[in-house]
Amino acid sequence: HFQLAQLAKSYYVGGDEADLAEFAALFEDWNAHNLFLHGPQWTSAMELAIRVNSWIYAWCFLDRAFAKWNRRDERGLLEALSNGIQVMTAYIVRHRARGSSANNHLIVELYAVAMAGLFYDDAAWKKLAFCGLTRELDRQNSEDGVNLEMATHYQAFVMEAYGLLMLQPGTAHMTEGWKPRLTQMSRFLCDCCGAHGETAIFGDDDSGKILDLGGRNVNDIHVVLQLMGCVLDERYIDEPPCETIRWLAAEEAQKKNVEKTRYCSPLVSVRREGGYTILRSGDQAVLIALDHGPLGFGALAAHGHADALSIQAFRNGKKILTDPGTWNYHLCANLRDLFRAETWHSTVYVTGQQQSEMLGPFLWGRRAQTRLLDVQEDEGGVTVRAQTKYGAIRHTRTLRFDKMRTLTVEDAVEGAQAADARKNFSLAPDLRIRIERNRCTAENADGAVTLTADGGDWQEAEYAYSGAYNHREKAARVTCRAEAKTEIQF
Repeated sequence: HFQLAQLAKSYYVGGDEADLAEFAALFEDWNAHNLFLHGPQWTSAMELAIRVNSWIYAWCFLDRAFAKWNRRDERGLLEALSNGIQVMTAYIVRHRARGSSANNHLIVELYAVAMAGLFYDDAAWKKLAFCGLTRELDRQNSEDGVNLEMATHYQAFVMEAYGLLMLQPGTAHMTEGWKPRLTQMSRFLCDCCGAHGETAIFGDDDSGKILDLGGRNVNDIHVVLQLMGCVLDERYIDEPPCETIRWLAAEEAQKKNVEKTRYCSPLVSVRREGGYTILRSGDQAVLIALDHGPLGFGALAAHGHADALSIQAFRNGKKILTDPGTWNYHLCANLRDLFRAETWHSTVYVTGQQQSEMLGPFLWGRRAQTRLLDVQEDEGGVTVRAQTKYGAIRHTRTLRFDKMRTLTVEDAVEGAQAADARKNFSLAPDLRIRIERNRCTAENADGAVTLTADGGDWQEAEYAYSGAYNHREKAARVTCRAEAKTEIQF
């Protein structure tokens, strides 16, 4: 229901009666066709939570608009909104996520209860929500700033919830303790972003958000970093604030944000506990990310992918080696599995051996055990070694980056027959490739990248790439088969 908050905002700004009429028509139509507990609109407490948030912002805009445009005869619409907010919040309190499903859903649900508690000054709702959010902040995020869902988008999603609450008046005493963990989370999210607008995105990404007052195509990761810069003691991004931030943060706060010390990502960023290493060149042209973390959070690991030791690489903001993305959660089970499988990620896969066992679209069984071995820096660059184990397979990957333009990826696989083990690189869809035995040239308008394989020849295959939820397109991947019998070197 982002459109309800946006229409209410537009009416407040311009006083156009067409905006108010459209708002009222949408609101009445939705309520008429989505009776309490009837239909899909009541199956997910988290979706109710986002709706509660939209209705609260809509109420606030309309309340001010009616005073601004002298329309006191419209109080019935405000009363209907308020009634709905109370009913949905009470429902969330009784049906919030519990047990193995208490992941990002629970955080967003508690966020909505906190907002309603502030809206009505309800002490019970505020206590329940803020205590729960404090607990979940430490439970669902590592000390070095990585959300344990192992999905970059969901990290930004929960950070948005905490940041939006910290901007509300009168919450400082309840949220001060959140700053150390959120600072580490913001730094990690900043490390995933390159200097040209690119972002390394691991795990599921459904483009979900909590509040959007602009309605335009913006970089959601950058919006969250702008938000964190408003509520923490340092800033993370140099760009004008988006419309949502301009509405939420007072001009004084926006000016103070510019004056804060800017966090600058190091050339080598290692999150040992969280499970990622991010590398960049000295001139900021190249960004490389390696996943050496666990599959996902809790018993479900709902939003993780079988991407152990997968890498992503960008040059001048353009994707070279890419994560396949998500596409859609529900339309096709087979494609849901392929987008999560190791075969479409830039790692090593073994035919007939899953890294981790898929049991459902949001459920995993046996999981790969992955760890960082060591990181060494010298005058010539940086070397990163990590390892994953699953079944009888042990895969050790070594990255050597000269901090300029050359990346060497060395893989050793034990426990697999030579015919079964393959190195895979999934390439961005705009790359045109040319293969000459062990040499693959991938080219776009920005230039060419060369992949050279020792001990084998490249073969081209197809995969589906999803750069945004509900979107997919054909792209090329290249694979290289090993020749040794048990211990395989690529």
